[in-house]
Amino acid sequence: MQEVKPPNRRGNGISRVHRTSDPAITGNCCATAYVKTQEGYFCRTWWSLGRRVPTFRREVRALRRLQVLGIAVPQILAYDDDGVRARLVLAEVAQALPFDLAMATFPEAAERIVANAADLIARLHGAGWNHGALYPDHILVQGPPAFAVTLIDVEKAARGWWHRSDLDRLRRRTRFPTPQLAQCFERAYAERRH
Repeated sequence: MQEVKPPNRRGNGISRVHRTSDPAITGNCCATAYVKTQEGYFCRTWWSLGRRVPTFRREVRALRRLQVLGIAVPQILAYDDDGVRARLVLAEVAQALPFDLAMATFPEAAERIVANAADLIARLHGAGWNHGALYPDHILVQGPPAFAVTLIDVEKAARGWWHRSDLDRLRRRTRFPTPQLAQCFERAYAERRH
């Protein structure tokens, strides 16, 4: 397994992400998977009646709900937790680039990429959900011809109507190559929402 990024520490907790092509982990579904592990990472949710639960339990719950709603998110390959340690295995979104990089890599398709991303985010919000950490790196765009868009890292996703914070966060962090593309995003999002 290859470490994707340095471990993230919070208090006494630690979170790690590894990428693997081991068939024992990926099975027959995909060539590559991400193995996310956490120890001592907790959250409190209304559905757990305020009791602390592993953060990945919240992410798995969101992934399953969003899949039912038709929102593109990674496929869950495995999940287990013992109340303190949690392990989540997700299929890789094949040949995908972060939103910013996709626009820069495929400038001839930038309007389509922007429209596809705006459509997916509008559908998420229209279903009454917020991403909670909507950054360009959490929006993956697959290559041509479809430029399909997938949302990742939905551990903070929740039902609610505070969509402005999702959009404000994305606007602040996204490097649109031109002002026209930023306007295209706004227009496509507004059209889908109404």
